[in-house]
Amino acid sequence: MAAELAEAIGKVSGDPLVVVESMLPSLELLQSLSDSNPDNIALKGTIINVYIVIRTRYMDAGKLEEALAYSIQNVENAKEYLDLNPTDSRARRTVSVTIGHVGEIQSRLGRHEEARVNFDRSILLLEELIQSAPNDAKLLRSLSFRYSTVGDLLRRQGEYQNALNYYLSSKGIDGTLVELEPSNIGWLQDLAISNQRIADTYVSLQKPILAIRFFIEAISCTDVMRSIEPDSAHVSRIAIATEGRFAEFVFADGDFSLSLEIGIKLRDRSMQLRQSTGDRPYDRTLWTSMEALVGRSYFELALNSTLENRDIQLQNALDSLSNAIVLLQEMESEGTAQSYNVKLLVDTQEVKKQVLLAQ
Repeated sequence: MAAELAEAIGKVSGDPLVVVESMLPSLELLQSLSDSNPDNIALKGTIINVYIVIRTRYMDAGKLEEALAYSIQNVENAKEYLDLNPTDSRARRTVSVTIGHVGEIQSRLGRHEEARVNFDRSILLLEELIQSAPNDAKLLRSLSFRYSTVGDLLRRQGEYQNALNYYLSSKGIDGTLVELEPSNIGWLQDLAISNQRIADTYVSLQKPILAIRFFIEAISCTDVMRSIEPDSAHVSRIAIATEGRFAEFVFADGDFSLSLEIGIKLRDRSMQLRQSTGDRPYDRTLWTSMEALVGRSYFELALNSTLENRDIQLQNALDSLSNAIVLLQEMESEGTAQSYNVKLLVDTQEVKKQVLLAQ
């Protein structure tokens, strides 16, 4: 019965708060069954999973305090689960995961010191487990993820060097996993993300040469992913996003010819992705980002061009910026625009005004 409930929960979709309301009766039933069968390990495990789903749905709805309350209670659930499985490494990993969940929400709420305490607790548990199982991929990946979340927290606080140390630790684990299974797309994706985080941190540290090195390593990972699964839309998205971040770096560094070259290629690839996957919102986001980058690159090149080329490049800039604006406005009217899309729309409209003034 617990397995059937868990399967049903996994299929639930829709408005996050409606989903939570629909799950609460099942949770109440599970807890009642668990109270009557306190030694039932499967029931306790299912309850933990339900709490995780409810936590996630509350987060989706922006209800962070509610998500935090369920996360804190789930730590207690996980400890009870561990009491039933004192020698089971999976149970100890579950405790680590639930503690990390608390830290993640505290971080989003701006409670950075509390978050760091829970992240450190989570890391300590994982490091202890890995001493006994140094090649356990799930444990290694969990530890890598937790290192990266601490790095993210430190980077948001401006502690770039400390953040870098955690990102490098995360990358080291990701590299080990790739060595164990070179064709694992998940491991390669993790390694690409770690490299990109390191590159972004070096940008913040004003060390562009080192940033370029890790951007290139990230792109190398996505190139391998594309060679393994050339028809995968998921892999294509990761590759475009990774290369797009490098293109933005190149633009910020003042190499507008290169940012234009990369931007055009990625714009075309993202259009192919849109056409092959039903024009999903994220694929539209990739395309508008690259189209806007192309427009900005043309504009910057126009400012330093001969009069004849200047007019052509200004028109190219205007065309690309207008194309991006049209789709961004469409996404906004449909209700599919995220905060990033809204900011991109405002920024792109501002650049378009500058282009019109320059014509």
